[in-house]
Amino acid sequence: MLKDILFKSKHNLFLKIIQTILDSKFLIVFIGLMAAISNLFSLEILCLYTYLSIVIIAVLFGDDLLCLIPIACCSYYTFSRVNNPLSNEMTSIFLEKKAITHLIIILVTTAVFAITRLIYDLITKKHTKKFPKLTFGFIALGITYIIGGIFSEFYDLKTAFFGFTQIAAISFCYFYFYYTVDFKKVNKSYFAFLTLVIGLLLLSEAIGMLYYCNFFSSQPFNRYDLYTGWGINNNVAAAICMILPAPFYYAYKKNYGFIFLILANIMMLVLLFIQSRNGILIGTILFIVLYFITLIKSNIYHRLQLIITQVLLLFIFGILIIEFDQIIAAKLASILNVGISDNGRFEIYIDGINQFLNYPFFGNGFYQCNNFRWGNNDIGSFFPARYHNTFIQLLASCGIASLIAYFYHRIQTLRIVFSKINTEKLYMFFIFIALALTSILDCNFFNFGPGFLYSTILLLVEINNINSNNLKLN
Repeated sequence: MLKDILFKSKHNLFLKIIQTILDSKFLIVFIGLMAAISNLFSLEILCLYTYLSIVIIAVLFGDDLLCLIPIACCSYYTFSRVNNPLSNEMTSIFLEKKAITHLIIILVTTAVFAITRLIYDLITKKHTKKFPKLTFGFIALGITYIIGGIFSEFYDLKTAFFGFTQIAAISFCYFYFYYTVDFKKVNKSYFAFLTLVIGLLLLSEAIGMLYYCNFFSSQPFNRYDLYTGWGINNNVAAAICMILPAPFYYAYKKNYGFIFLILANIMMLVLLFIQSRNGILIGTILFIVLYFITLIKSNIYHRLQLIITQVLLLFIFGILIIEFDQIIAAKLASILNVGISDNGRFEIYIDGINQFLNYPFFGNGFYQCNNFRWGNNDIGSFFPARYHNTFIQLLASCGIASLIAYFYHRIQTLRIVFSKINTEKLYMFFIFIALALTSILDCNFFNFGPGFLYSTILLLVEINNINSNNLKLN
């Protein structure tokens, strides 16, 4: 933007250096690393100001805003356990005016620069494109979110605004970066590197969470103590499930793919350690399916490599279980004691169905769920309790109208995935599957972090389609 005014030559050395940095994979790693440091050492303000600096540089001097996608996906995961404002420990700096002021400055400044760049790109037709393919599905779903509960006595501006934030979470990255990213720069494996970095970020946060709760010591351990700055163990587990396709993609693509298979196994171990039953179940299903798909797609050499690696890992795990059976049993006691209890979910589902029957067409809005509220999230909080099931949430909050809109959106997503499907789109598809499956017994589709990643992967699927078409035309 500013470079078009200040620099007449596109070959300016300063601009070349800036663009090289912005396009570098090292920047993606740096963004992920900053999020991990922020989460583990409670440095959110420093991290977010660093992100803001990158935003300003990219907006003013970048060719496009591809480099901001990792920031959009990682920002949610920067918040630490100590600074979780909903924690009963009440240690969060975000309960103080000073920290909130910093957040407002960062958010407002980011919004001003981001909107200005979007308007500039649209006016100058910097990246000329038609409407995204998922536009009408998102509009339909968004309308039902915003008017959810409109004919009930519970409808007000608060529930309408929350509905807006919900649709924004799952569509913002898709629409914003559609008009601000140069598609020709997006490598077909960009999704895998991005999600792999996010995966390593999540692993570091999960291990930090376990360390904080004495999992690696002889002290008593309870899985209900597992939470970080942006969610509890179930949320972390769902996020890791969404990342599982990345190591399997590289296990297929790289000659040294066994390293990434080892990483996938480490992710599964972490899922077991953080003891989210939903995460363990869905993660196991995804792991098995992705493993066999990777075997089928691989050549004989790769296939043999992956089989030997997995057999050796299972052998090692078996020995460790035998040797440390009592320690492992003690650490997993809190999940073993729960067993297959529904943990109150069926009661929530029945309540949601009854609420849906009261207002079947447009629901009750987002604030009528009577589910358990974690931490000091009281009834007056902006964040409502959830029904822990996508379909019941849609029906109870926004009625049949939202369920129809959701299926329309889902049909559109399946169309862009399976239209001229290739290896990259296949593995991206399993990110959607992970989100969908973990949302059957939880509320991940309505959480902001998974929403941003979901929105981004939808965009990358569409870019994959457009780039494939352009290659054919050439």
